[in-house]
Amino acid sequence: MAKKVTLAQSRLLAYFPRFVVYLAILHSIAVTLQLNETSANFIQQYLALTVEKVVRFLGYPITVHANNLMDPTTFRYVVVDNECTGLLLLASVLAALLALNKSPWHKLATVLIATGVMQLENLSRIVHLYIEMTTPNNNFDFYHLYVWQAINFVTALLVLWTLDKLFRDKTTND
Repeated sequence: MAKKVTLAQSRLLAYFPRFVVYLAILHSIAVTLQLNETSANFIQQYLALTVEKVVRFLGYPITVHANNLMDPTTFRYVVVDNECTGLLLLASVLAALLALNKSPWHKLATVLIATGVMQLENLSRIVHLYIEMTTPNNNFDFYHLYVWQAINFVTALLVLWTLDKLFRDKTTND
Protein backbone atom coordinates (compact mmCIF):
# COMPACT_ATOMS: atom_id res chain seq x y z
CA MET A 1 0.00 0.00 0.00
CA ALA A 2 1.47 3.37 -1.05
CA LYS A 3 1.84 6.00 1.60
CA LYS A 4 0.37 9.41 0.88
CA VAL A 5 2.94 12.25 0.76
CA THR A 6 1.94 15.29 2.79
CA LEU A 7 2.23 18.84 1.50
CA ALA A 8 5.13 19.55 3.88
CA GLN A 9 6.97 16.43 2.69
CA SER A 10 6.46 17.35 -0.95
CA ARG A 11 7.81 20.87 -0.31
CA LEU A 12 10.87 19.39 1.36
CA LEU A 13 11.34 16.94 -1.51
CA ALA A 14 11.21 19.86 -3.96
CA TYR A 15 13.45 22.08 -1.82
CA PHE A 16 16.28 19.65 -1.10
CA PRO A 17 17.49 19.04 -4.69
CA ARG A 18 17.44 22.80 -5.39
CA PHE A 19 19.42 23.41 -2.21
CA VAL A 20 22.04 20.79 -3.11
CA VAL A 21 22.49 22.26 -6.61
CA TYR A 22 22.82 25.84 -5.30
CA LEU A 23 25.13 24.62 -2.56
CA ALA A 24 27.41 22.85 -5.05
CA ILE A 25 27.52 25.88 -7.35
CA LEU A 26 28.11 28.49 -4.64
CA HIS A 27 30.65 26.40 -2.75
CA SER A 28 32.50 25.79 -6.02
CA ILE A 29 32.64 29.54 -6.61
CA ALA A 30 33.83 30.21 -3.06
CA VAL A 31 36.50 27.51 -3.22
CA THR A 32 37.65 28.75 -6.64
CA LEU A 33 37.99 32.29 -5.27
CA GLN A 34 39.98 30.93 -2.32
CA LEU A 35 42.25 28.74 -4.44
CA ASN A 36 43.05 31.53 -6.89
CA GLU A 37 45.95 33.40 -5.34
CA THR A 38 44.98 36.76 -6.83
CA SER A 39 41.35 36.72 -5.72
CA ALA A 40 42.19 35.17 -2.33
CA ASN A 41 44.82 37.84 -1.60
CA PHE A 42 42.46 40.61 -2.73
CA ILE A 43 39.62 39.40 -0.48
CA GLN A 44 41.91 38.84 2.51
CA GLN A 45 43.66 42.20 2.16
CA TYR A 46 40.39 44.07 1.62
CA LEU A 47 38.98 42.46 4.76
CA ALA A 48 42.17 43.28 6.71
CA LEU A 49 42.02 46.93 5.62
CA THR A 50 38.34 47.14 6.57
CA VAL A 51 39.11 45.69 10.01
CA GLU A 52 41.93 48.22 10.35
CA LYS A 53 39.51 51.11 9.76
CA VAL A 54 37.04 49.81 12.36
CA VAL A 55 39.77 49.08 14.93
CA ARG A 56 41.26 52.57 14.46
CA PHE A 57 37.78 54.10 14.77
CA LEU A 58 37.38 52.25 18.08
CA GLY A 59 40.66 53.77 19.27
CA TYR A 60 42.94 50.73 19.26
CA PRO A 61 46.42 50.68 17.73
CA ILE A 62 46.83 48.47 14.67
CA THR A 63 49.27 47.92 11.84
CA VAL A 64 48.37 46.03 8.67
CA HIS A 65 50.86 44.18 6.49
CA ALA A 66 49.05 42.50 3.57
CA ASN A 67 46.59 40.26 5.42
CA ASN A 68 48.28 40.42 8.85
CA LEU A 69 46.73 42.53 11.60
CA MET A 70 49.40 43.42 14.15
CA ASP A 71 49.23 45.17 17.49
CA PRO A 72 52.25 47.54 17.46
CA THR A 73 52.45 47.55 21.25
CA THR A 74 52.54 43.79 21.91
CA PHE A 75 53.67 42.62 18.44
CA ARG A 76 50.95 39.98 18.50
CA TYR A 77 49.16 39.47 15.24
CA VAL A 78 46.17 37.86 13.59
CA VAL A 79 46.30 36.52 10.05
CA VAL A 80 43.23 37.04 7.89
CA ASP A 81 43.24 33.88 5.76
CA ASN A 82 40.65 32.04 3.67
CA GLU A 83 38.92 30.70 6.77
CA CYS A 84 38.38 34.28 7.98
CA THR A 85 36.53 35.44 4.89
CA GLY A 86 33.28 33.71 5.78
CA LEU A 87 32.72 32.78 2.13
CA LEU A 88 31.80 29.15 2.74
CA LEU A 89 29.23 30.01 5.42
CA LEU A 90 27.85 32.74 3.18
CA ALA A 91 27.61 30.27 0.28
CA SER A 92 25.64 27.87 2.49
CA VAL A 93 23.24 30.57 3.67
CA LEU A 94 22.72 31.88 0.13
CA ALA A 95 22.12 28.35 -1.19
CA ALA A 96 19.44 27.82 1.45
CA LEU A 97 17.78 31.12 0.54
CA LEU A 98 17.96 30.60 -3.22
CA ALA A 99 16.43 27.15 -2.91
CA LEU A 100 13.30 28.60 -1.34
CA ASN A 101 10.28 28.93 -3.61
CA LYS A 102 10.41 32.74 -3.92
CA SER A 103 10.03 35.23 -6.75
CA PRO A 104 13.26 36.33 -8.48
CA TRP A 105 12.98 39.80 -6.89
CA HIS A 106 12.57 38.32 -3.43
CA LYS A 107 15.52 36.01 -4.02
CA LEU A 108 17.67 38.96 -5.09
CA ALA A 109 16.61 40.97 -2.04
CA THR A 110 17.30 38.07 0.35
CA VAL A 111 20.72 37.45 -1.21
CA LEU A 112 21.72 41.12 -0.88
CA ILE A 113 20.47 41.44 2.70
CA ALA A 114 21.96 38.11 3.79
CA THR A 115 25.32 38.99 2.25
CA GLY A 116 25.38 42.31 4.07
CA VAL A 117 24.35 40.87 7.43
CA MET A 118 26.72 37.90 7.23
CA GLN A 119 29.67 40.08 6.19
CA LEU A 120 28.95 42.61 8.97
CA GLU A 121 28.84 39.76 11.47
CA ASN A 122 32.13 38.41 10.09
CA LEU A 123 33.74 41.85 10.28
CA SER A 124 32.56 42.18 13.90
CA ARG A 125 34.04 38.76 14.65
CA ILE A 126 37.48 39.66 13.32
CA VAL A 127 37.48 43.07 15.04
CA HIS A 128 36.53 41.45 18.34
CA LEU A 129 39.16 38.74 17.97
CA TYR A 130 41.84 41.33 17.15
CA ILE A 131 40.93 43.41 20.21
CA GLU A 132 40.79 40.28 22.37
CA MET A 133 44.24 39.25 21.10
CA THR A 134 45.74 42.55 22.24
CA THR A 135 44.72 42.10 25.87
CA PRO A 136 47.02 40.37 28.36
CA ASN A 137 45.90 36.88 29.39
CA ASN A 138 43.31 36.91 26.63
CA ASN A 139 40.78 34.25 25.73
CA PHE A 140 41.35 34.44 21.98
CA ASP A 141 41.18 30.68 21.39
CA PHE A 142 37.99 30.29 23.43
CA TYR A 143 36.22 33.08 21.54
CA HIS A 144 37.61 31.96 18.18
CA LEU A 145 36.84 28.27 18.53
CA TYR A 146 33.63 28.27 20.54
CA VAL A 147 31.84 31.57 21.01
CA TRP A 148 32.13 32.87 17.46
CA GLN A 149 31.32 29.48 15.93
CA ALA A 150 28.08 29.45 17.90
CA ILE A 151 27.36 33.06 16.94
CA ASN A 152 28.00 32.23 13.27
CA PHE A 153 25.56 29.32 13.44
CA VAL A 154 22.84 31.27 15.23
CA THR A 155 23.27 34.26 12.91
CA ALA A 156 22.94 32.03 9.85
CA LEU A 157 19.74 30.47 11.23
CA LEU A 158 18.28 33.86 12.18
CA VAL A 159 19.07 35.30 8.76
CA LEU A 160 17.41 32.34 7.04
CA TRP A 161 14.33 32.41 9.26
CA THR A 162 13.92 36.21 9.20
CA LEU A 163 14.35 36.58 5.45
CA ASP A 164 12.02 33.68 4.75
CA LYS A 165 9.34 35.34 6.88
CA LEU A 166 10.06 38.86 5.62
CA PHE A 167 9.91 37.91 1.94
CA ARG A 168 7.05 35.45 2.01
CA ASP A 169 5.47 35.48 -1.45
CA LYS A 170 1.73 35.97 -1.51
CA THR A 171 1.49 33.88 -4.70
CA THR A 172 3.17 30.79 -3.24
CA ASN A 173 2.18 28.58 -0.38
CA ASP A 174 5.58 28.59 1.32
